[in-house]
Amino acid sequence: DQDFKASSTTGYLNLQPLLDIHLNDTISAPKAVMGSYQTVYFFAIIGLVTLLTAFVNYVNLTTARALDRAREVGVRKVIGAQRVQLIAQFLSESAVTIFLALVLAVAMAFVFSPVVQDWTGITFANTLWTEPYLWLTLLALFCISTLMAGLYPSLMLSSFKPAEVLKGTSGRFRVGIPIRQGLVVFQFTTSFVLLVGAFVVHLQLHYILNMNVGIGLEQVITVPSPRVLPGKSTRADAIETFTQQLHQLPGIQQTATSHELPGQGFNLNTDHARRVEAIPSSNVPASAVWIDDSFARLYGLKLLAGPGFKDISLEAADQEPFPIMANETAIKSLGFDSPMHALDQRIDLANGNLCYIVGVFKDFNWSSAHKQRENVFFFLGAGLSHISIKATTENLPQTISDIEKTYKQLFPGNPFQYAFADETFKAQYGNEQRFAKLFNLFVALAIFIAGLGLFGLTTFTVQQRKVEVGIRKVLGATLASVVLLLSRDLLKLVIAGFLIAVPIAWYVMSSWLEDFAYRIEVGMGVFLLAGAVTVLIALITLSFKSIKAALANPVDSLRNE
Repeated sequence: DQDFKASSTTGYLNLQPLLDIHLNDTISAPKAVMGSYQTVYFFAIIGLVTLLTAFVNYVNLTTARALDRAREVGVRKVIGAQRVQLIAQFLSESAVTIFLALVLAVAMAFVFSPVVQDWTGITFANTLWTEPYLWLTLLALFCISTLMAGLYPSLMLSSFKPAEVLKGTSGRFRVGIPIRQGLVVFQFTTSFVLLVGAFVVHLQLHYILNMNVGIGLEQVITVPSPRVLPGKSTRADAIETFTQQLHQLPGIQQTATSHELPGQGFNLNTDHARRVEAIPSSNVPASAVWIDDSFARLYGLKLLAGPGFKDISLEAADQEPFPIMANETAIKSLGFDSPMHALDQRIDLANGNLCYIVGVFKDFNWSSAHKQRENVFFFLGAGLSHISIKATTENLPQTISDIEKTYKQLFPGNPFQYAFADETFKAQYGNEQRFAKLFNLFVALAIFIAGLGLFGLTTFTVQQRKVEVGIRKVLGATLASVVLLLSRDLLKLVIAGFLIAVPIAWYVMSSWLEDFAYRIEVGMGVFLLAGAVTVLIALITLSFKSIKAALANPVDSLRNE
């Protein structure tokens, strides 16, 4: 408190509800351990879309088989059945089907939950299956699903007129065709949107994992500083002894210390950084990290101007005005014309910390691709929280073993934990990697369901037109013309779904990419590739039954005519 008063610095205490932390990605915390409400909602929507695709299949296939049940409806109405009774019958059939599917889904979720946890890193609570809200949600889902999947087929089937269906003049099943066509278009529209999404997510993830961040993270091992110090030694002396012994080990090239590591945030974040000499001077946001004089060399930060911390002692670094180093972005934000112009200039950091610039680094990305480059400043310090060790790749396991042995000898009672700097940096994208895995699973499931529906409709179409196919073959129709005849109408619907989906997919994925400061451009190549894959899957599905029908002996289909 006295230090704050002496420096005329004002501190602010912000309270945060504990229950609102994990899924709140606006909170400053490592992205590897944070979730996002946006991601949860996104997957909830995808799950509902996949469920709707399954409903579409049920409605399509049920209405397609309406002709097979038309006589049943006619006979029931003749002997006195009311339309309400027929609707109740067909709805109850839908309810039984959906109930069995729900029981199977719950059983599969229970059995495969360990696999999902291992695959995605998401841990399910042990009490999940005993929560009343889960079963109430499933009950509500069952009721809604029964109505959505069964209501239209029930109304359509119960509307047949007995006189027409018993005389066989029901129009050869023209009922419900526009609805079925619209549902097929919906299926393939959603499948195409999801497929475009899968391609975009994959390309964006590949881009951010391989982008040049301007920091050399390869071959760097990081170890936390000891919490329990030996004897009466200071932290700075203990770490210096440790690093000196490390340099005697084979395979160790450089060592450095810092309070934070790339990708793990900053020691100081402030909205108040300004030039002292400039009048007027506006405040800009800034972030700061404490490092030693070896940090820049180990991580390959390029010095554009100034000597840096080369000739500055720790005593001088701890006295105001404090020597600091900055990145290019910070220099530009403060209004300096060039890195050289910024040297020895004074700035006020966090309303009261007077500093002067002793060096400027070439720009780098300290944080993830979600953020634009920050205005970063470095202070000189010793005895810092993290030790970075650059090692050769030759015989790396032995090198790590030697580091561990030295650490335990000097710091008994401290657990030895190590990590690789590049993996630590990429851990910021843990949510995106899990997102990509789950997204790909949903895409595969949605396309599989759509393919099953198309296969079912093709089967029904072939059955309805087998006599026509037989006559055409007798008259000399070729295999290709018969396949085209049976596939043409449904393929038109697939292409219509593709055309409708293009603007939807572009809007959805452009919105998702807005969360990244560094992102790919969604070009036409992605849409054409997704369209080609969708049409190819549809062609394979259609061709299987169509070719089989075209190769069938026409005698088998015409013998009873």
